[in-house]
Amino acid sequence: MADMLNNAVSGLLSFQRALSTTSHNIANVSTEGYSRQRVSIQANTPSSIGSLVVGNGAHVSSVDRVFDRFLTSDLRLASSVSGKLDMYTELARYVDDVLADPAGGISPLMHDFFAAVQDVADDPNSISARNNMINVASSLSAGFQNMDNRFKQLELNTTRDIRGVVEEINKLVEDIADVNEAINKLQFGGGSQQSADLLDLRDQLILE
Repeated sequence: MADMLNNAVSGLLSFQRALSTTSHNIANVSTEGYSRQRVSIQANTPSSIGSLVVGNGAHVSSVDRVFDRFLTSDLRLASSVSGKLDMYTELARYVDDVLADPAGGISPLMHDFFAAVQDVADDPNSISARNNMINVASSLSAGFQNMDNRFKQLELNTTRDIRGVVEEINKLVEDIADVNEAINKLQFGGGSQQSADLLDLRDQLILE
């Protein structure tokens, strides 16, 4: 009778843990980076009574995350490539605005300068054509100076952004190290469900 009660209690405790994990999954359905958890239940080591082998109920062997390691790796790679291309597009758009903007870029100034040079070539004795070429050349020089200033500003902004990103990465690395330490302590202590939550947190930090 005692063995029967012990078996029943072990089963109830195991499924109580399973229900607790299910409620944990439901509570975190909107949590960013959360992976659904699954309880693994195994039979306890049976007892030998004479020639008989008698079962001793069940226990929760682990609480595991339901996730795909390869998909997670692909997601990290895709996020990294996407971030790089987004930054490349932003910088390329800025350079394009500086060089090819029909209103404020260098192209219209170059066009006006060569047109003014052609006017002087067509009529070298024209004072107005000469003065116009000088004025247009001054505008072109100012345009190159403005372009140089904008590129210097781009360099300063990019350097500042890189420093900010480096600081953010260093902070994330520290956070990941803290999470790894906490995971190691829990895994040695048998806290599988808490380890699963921390593994999700670590994956989210790595993705960032």
